[in-house]
Amino acid sequence: MKKKLNFDLSKIVFLIVLAITLLIVGGEVANRGWQPYKFYSEGKAAVKGLLKQSAQTRPDILEKIRYQGDGVTHFEHENTNGGLTLIQGWFKEGLEIRLIDMTGTILHKWPLDIFKIWPDPSSIYKRLKDIPATVFNTHTQGMWMLPDGSVIVNLAGLVKFDKCGNIVWRLDRQVHHAITPNSDGTLWVLANKSNLEIPGRMLIPRVTYDEIRKSGDEYQDVLLLVSEKGKILREISLLEAIINGDFENKLYDMSQIDKLDPTHVNDIEVVTSALASKVDGVNKGDLLVSVRQMHMLVILDKDSGVIKWHRIGPWVRQHDPDITAEGTIEIFNNRDMYDSPGLNRNKTPGSNIISLDPATGVTKIIYPLKGQASFYSHIMGTHQLMKNGNRLITESTAGRLFEINKEGKIVWEYIKPYDDAYASLMESAIRYSNDYLNVTDWSCSR
Repeated sequence: MKKKLNFDLSKIVFLIVLAITLLIVGGEVANRGWQPYKFYSEGKAAVKGLLKQSAQTRPDILEKIRYQGDGVTHFEHENTNGGLTLIQGWFKEGLEIRLIDMTGTILHKWPLDIFKIWPDPSSIYKRLKDIPATVFNTHTQGMWMLPDGSVIVNLAGLVKFDKCGNIVWRLDRQVHHAITPNSDGTLWVLANKSNLEIPGRMLIPRVTYDEIRKSGDEYQDVLLLVSEKGKILREISLLEAIINGDFENKLYDMSQIDKLDPTHVNDIEVVTSALASKVDGVNKGDLLVSVRQMHMLVILDKDSGVIKWHRIGPWVRQHDPDITAEGTIEIFNNRDMYDSPGLNRNKTPGSNIISLDPATGVTKIIYPLKGQASFYSHIMGTHQLMKNGNRLITESTAGRLFEINKEGKIVWEYIKPYDDAYASLMESAIRYSNDYLNVTDWSCSR
């Protein structure tokens, strides 16, 4: 009887110790995000996200209508630059790229359905919960059209279509924002690097590996040089360049909202001879990069990635810095603080276009000036200076394009509603000359 009692007691003690051990180990597994807890937690989050997304009837990114009209609402034929306009974004017909003429007539469309392009989106999204449930949970960023009518577009991954929408090649890498073509057929494209590949020295203050692991792969932006066949030729880490360039103070200042996306690069421009002549140590072919979160422009060495020049503000969360023939830089200044009236007292509301002379540091507002119509897009937005001096502006979240002349007068306007309440989303637009394309027949057999 005594032996039986001793056996039972030792068994109970063993089970208690085992339970405590499992509790401690389980807590550590959860804390560090190891398997199987990682699989369980990510699977649970993915299911919740899919259920929420599946109930959508329109993209979350759309905003309420601000302008009335549908199509071309203003057209001063003799005062416009003319040409064909390529637009990407969300329309009531779906997510697509469309080519229109000056009357707003749609000449061609390229539908953008991620599930037809990537039947298995896990080749791009490394985490189950990041895979969109429906097309409503996707959007397009960055595009370029070639003279043969083919287009290259960012849609989570990078893809090239021929004029009929057939896939020419795909790059299974999570890319975003602008596409910048080079004269040799290569492209500069912005991408994200997996959070699993971030060295400890690149963690900014108040950020832990656990937070990064749980967030989307947006922590480290990289610049990719891509061949004309869709192969990666070179990769430059912008975050590494920022850290090596002694900009830790700007990383330290990241807000709670931005700290897991500390750079948010949104454009690359190739430095011209005119711009290089204005900045000591900068060479033609270097890279002008827009770093939104820091309200900063930088010029990187195209090979080493070393920062050679930078400028912070006065723009706020800017997009689309363009280099002029004179070597100045013109920026789409979103002014995302517009929704905070206390920061905007006695200032003209809305976004604007700012010019910077890198040689002198002098900035000036190009548009709108006093008495000219305001516009606003707190995210996205592009502008294009055209051959005759006119400028095409994309007011992305308002679903509006407009062309102004040198005096800032609107000479052409195009508006698209999504439905009775919401505006379409025009991520970007590019005006091409009428003789750019060598396509004479857009018909395609489906």
